Amino acid sequence: MKKVVVLLAILFFAKSLLFANVSKIDSLKTLIQSAKSDTDKVALQVKLFYYLYPENKEAGKNLYSSLNATIPKLNSKKHQIKSYYKLAEYLRRYGEYEKAELTASKCVKLAKTYTFEEYKSKAYQVISRIKLSQSQSYSAIPYLDSAIMFYNNTDEAYKAMLVSHLGRCYYDLGNYQKAMDYYIQSQKIFENNNIRNADYAHLMHFIGSVFKRQNIDNKAIEYYKKILEVAEEINEPYIEAEGLYLLGDMYAMAGNEETCDKYLRRALMIYTRENDIDGQALMLLNLAHGEVYNGELDSALAKLKEAERRLKEANYNGFTLTINRYLGDIYSQKGDYKKALEHLIIAKELAENQEEKRTLHLADIHKTTAYVHYTHNAFKDAFKELELHIKYQDSLITEENLNAIHEMEQRYDNQKKENEILTLNKDNEISKKELDRQLVMKNAFIGGFILMLLLAGSIFFSLKQNKKKNRIITIQKIEVEEKNREILDSINYAKRIQAAILPPDKLVKEYLQNSFIIYKPKDIVAGDFYWMEHKDDKIIFAAADCTGHGVPGAMVSVICNNGLNRAVREHGLTDPGKILDKAREIVVEEFAKSEDDVNDGMDIAICSLYKNTLEFAGANNPLWIVRNQEIIEYKGDKQPIGKFDNPIPYATHKIELQKGDTIYIFSDGYTDQFGGDKGKKFKAANFKELLLSVQKEDMQTQKEIIDKAFAEWKGNLEQIDDVCIIGVRV
Repeated sequence: MKKVVVLLAILFFAKSLLFANVSKIDSLKTLIQSAKSDTDKVALQVKLFYYLYPENKEAGKNLYSSLNATIPKLNSKKHQIKSYYKLAEYLRRYGEYEKAELTASKCVKLAKTYTFEEYKSKAYQVISRIKLSQSQSYSAIPYLDSAIMFYNNTDEAYKAMLVSHLGRCYYDLGNYQKAMDYYIQSQKIFENNNIRNADYAHLMHFIGSVFKRQNIDNKAIEYYKKILEVAEEINEPYIEAEGLYLLGDMYAMAGNEETCDKYLRRALMIYTRENDIDGQALMLLNLAHGEVYNGELDSALAKLKEAERRLKEANYNGFTLTINRYLGDIYSQKGDYKKALEHLIIAKELAENQEEKRTLHLADIHKTTAYVHYTHNAFKDAFKELELHIKYQDSLITEENLNAIHEMEQRYDNQKKENEILTLNKDNEISKKELDRQLVMKNAFIGGFILMLLLAGSIFFSLKQNKKKNRIITIQKIEVEEKNREILDSINYAKRIQAAILPPDKLVKEYLQNSFIIYKPKDIVAGDFYWMEHKDDKIIFAAADCTGHGVPGAMVSVICNNGLNRAVREHGLTDPGKILDKAREIVVEEFAKSEDDVNDGMDIAICSLYKNTLEFAGANNPLWIVRNQEIIEYKGDKQPIGKFDNPIPYATHKIELQKGDTIYIFSDGYTDQFGGDKGKKFKAANFKELLLSVQKEDMQTQKEIIDKAFAEWKGNLEQIDDVCIIGVRV
């Protein structure tokens, strides 16, 4: 019933908006017919374009052609410039980037000739935003620099917006430090002048995203909430929708899918009311993503189909490629390998036919296809797709970045010439009478100017000599920065994959209500992982420590996790010792496919809980049970999950638990951490003492105390290994 109400509300808003826009279009057409001057007529036609284009693209394009012929005939150059600027801004909003840039360039040319610096700045700003929309951050920077150079010194809100967009450029390039420098400058301008507008809200979005990328979620949420505060203050629905979907994403990451769903649905309603097809499709995609995470594949599929339908009705192809890539992922998880590949092939074909972002899209699609092949055990095909992914990523760097550098050089050269012309124009404003009275000053000026030209010639010669060297250094610097960003993006993508194999918090709390998990990767991704299954009324859970940490450890963890899943799901095992036997067999088989000798594997403690009966098996790692302020230790077998000489079956220990017993399994990352006054290891004895000291506390408080003790022990020293601890009270 709730979903029906939401759908009806969306349809109502869409219908209301349609009638509202039709009314405005009719009113503007009437005003145009009665306009007394060409200037008024053109101004009204530009405004008509804003309302007409979303409703009737063909009529909008015809009006654009008409305006291109009419605007140059206006008697007032200022009105020509103003009309070009507004038209360019509207074209940009509707994604007509080529026409928008051409129109903005006309505005710049006229503004240069007639020294209308305000509109020169605004036109540069439009072009910079076009470049940002096309993921051409390097190209956007010089246009923003030019916009700042020519802005009206009294318009602080406009300057703050330009500075924030400079920060956004560096954010997109992975230079978070420089991005934050600009963001802070922008924030000071906004707040010192008590400015609260849409651009200030966007800045809160930008700053929040930096914190999100650094995994400082509480600060990200703090800034995203400010967006909603600004939206309420200025009564701007687009800003409210922006804040809602950003917060929804954060709640999804925290496992609060109910709140996420509520926020995204509110945002979807706003975008529907405002007739924003992009926003509607984006929200449906986000809602679908959350449902995929929860295993609600059929509902996710329905939302993707709905997004596809809306885009088709609007004759808009945005997100079609992404939808097909997501469909490939969903059908893969539903077990339909063939259909998954069909959608990924469609996505590839769409990417191949795109002029913009072709290489970027192909890199993403090949990455998704590799994962699909991998999950269906087509390892050879997965490897080929990964090779193609890397190829397109490398191509992306060489094609886009080097072209961007060349464009930046041209922009800065043109700007230098423009500044020289500006200086000469100002000098020529001196009247002839003044020049006659100051002949000596004129001669002195000419002499000084000649000296300046000689000096400029000397500087130019020096710059020319060093230009090649500086360009090589710049290219190398950009390549290194882009490579670092590429590596970081890949690792963050690996983090998402690894997060997908971990049991969600909701599942843990459902089956182990009185428990905690401390999971602290040393790097972005980890070799440690925790695992859980529910079968035959038994709750099976484990804390595992794979060889290494970071990316190598994470790769091993995926294989080992798969071994545990198959042991339980395919072979129906619930006995911990037998699960480890089968997992070892699977892991050894997987690594045996490599031409190299692979000795990687994992240490693990695994438990199976049924009522008050606990079964335990371990590969090198123990089980501790705290009972009556004493620790009872059950040791695991001294052999890893992996290749091992003379392996023996893993032993299963059967334990009858008593009320109040607390179970702990863990990796060695906590006890091996260096710290304290003397920089020594924490060690098992101290860990036992710590666990005994917290037994009177509930499990959530235990988690907080243990976590805090680790941070205090480590101090300023580096974390040396991944940490994984599971605590369960009976």
